[in-house]
Amino acid sequence: MEAGYKLCLRKPWVNIGKCRVYSNLMPPVSKAEAEELDKFLEAGDWKGAAYWLEEKFGSYAFIYEHGDKVVAGVDAVAVEPLFYHLQGQKLLIGDDLRKFPGSGDKAPLFARAEVVMVGFVTGEETLVKGVKQILSGKCHVFSKREGGWDMEKVAHTTFLTSRYDLPDMDAEEFLAGCTKVWEKVVSRTLERVGDRQIALPLSGGLDSRTLALMFRQAGKENVVCYTYGKQGNQESMVSKSIAKVLGYKWEFAHYTPGMWTEWDKSPATKEWLDCCFLGRSCIPHINDLPALDQFFQRRVFEEDAVFIPGHILGTLAGIFTPDLKDYRDSEACFNATFNDISEKYFDPGLLHGFYPDLDTEGFYGNLKNKLRAWWPDWSLATVNGYAEVFYNWGERQSKFNASSVQFYLHRGHHFALPWCDGSIVRFLEKVPHQHRLHRRMYRKWLEKRGEGILPVSPVRNSPIHKVQRAYRKWIPKPLRKIRYKIWPYLYYRIHPMEFFSTVPYKDFKRLHKHGFHINNWIAYNYLEG
Repeated sequence: MEAGYKLCLRKPWVNIGKCRVYSNLMPPVSKAEAEELDKFLEAGDWKGAAYWLEEKFGSYAFIYEHGDKVVAGVDAVAVEPLFYHLQGQKLLIGDDLRKFPGSGDKAPLFARAEVVMVGFVTGEETLVKGVKQILSGKCHVFSKREGGWDMEKVAHTTFLTSRYDLPDMDAEEFLAGCTKVWEKVVSRTLERVGDRQIALPLSGGLDSRTLALMFRQAGKENVVCYTYGKQGNQESMVSKSIAKVLGYKWEFAHYTPGMWTEWDKSPATKEWLDCCFLGRSCIPHINDLPALDQFFQRRVFEEDAVFIPGHILGTLAGIFTPDLKDYRDSEACFNATFNDISEKYFDPGLLHGFYPDLDTEGFYGNLKNKLRAWWPDWSLATVNGYAEVFYNWGERQSKFNASSVQFYLHRGHHFALPWCDGSIVRFLEKVPHQHRLHRRMYRKWLEKRGEGILPVSPVRNSPIHKVQRAYRKWIPKPLRKIRYKIWPYLYYRIHPMEFFSTVPYKDFKRLHKHGFHINNWIAYNYLEG
């Protein structure tokens, strides 16, 4: 390769045939398998190469160099990120923003404001000026030419849901499709794990519950489930019940306000924030960090344990899927999508609360330009489809949730994210809206798969659960929200994670009515403090 191209890699990449590959959980690759990958690459079949890597490693990033061409790609959710800086004849590709020039400079204001609002910089931009990120399910093909580089973006995996041209799919087809795809992914994951212990963060949600059930039904014995939070919180009751039914060991970490105060002041916390903000342009997923410190001290996990969270399946299966908003006119669809995303995730009141002097017109204009460039054709889907793509698949999952697993590596453990597998993303992209709405069919699949031993609501007959059901049934949601707006101190005190103890109450009271979250506070204090 000619001068003007440089790699700056921090992670331990390996050569597979003629390709550089990084995956945190990397099984051995035979010579014949490496030759298979080479055939895809030499033929310029970037999708074929991506699918091969996906099947072998799950999450991955790859870099291929040949002649005057450089190809860099990431998996369906960009679990292993890649960044690049392209300026004139110079092309720099790296896996950590701290390796790029300018990483120590003050980040652009709009980028900082986005991180404070939602936890990450949207689109290809990062907290380092001029450095961009390869987005979910993409390969970038850089071709050397006189005076610089040409760049082509190739999508190997998309998640544009609710398209008008989706084929019909009845309930039985959906259930059979889920079984086929999910069993394949779980089987591959267990092959990569081998005899090692699985550490499974088990919440009260459906995603981790599905993983636990499928691990048990696949015959995996060495699994430790864990939960954390305020003593007696609802999620811990559910997860303990699930672990008991499945015969898995269950561990709990008790959270207190004092624990979070100590965590907030720890030098190790500053080091970890640097790793995420400076290395990945996003805030870390902090919920389980104090729990993991407790468990490591108690030696709950074996030294070679593999951590396997259940991130993203609920998102793909419809947890954030709203009722259809149908705009067949492309410009009307775009504007409605932008308004929907702005109202839900970039609340003007919260933005003003943190940045009272910010050029809000410029901020929203910049966001609008990035959103418009996301898809060249805005007549392919309804508004909810584009909103899911931009925020919940391509942004929040690949940046915020994917960053959470990096802490396991930080502590010397490997991880796997089965539900982030591209085959699942591509399957659920083709599922009609009525099957994904409110996760209706996913719930039916889980009930059927559980065969009566694992109900969707394992504590449904407990007194607390009965009261909660009656409360949700008889008290309209708007009134429930008003309760927390009228009595902010109540929400400040009852949060099951206890982490609002790190926020002065006067600031919480000022910001809470605009959807304030602990991540807003951490990001603002780190970036602006």
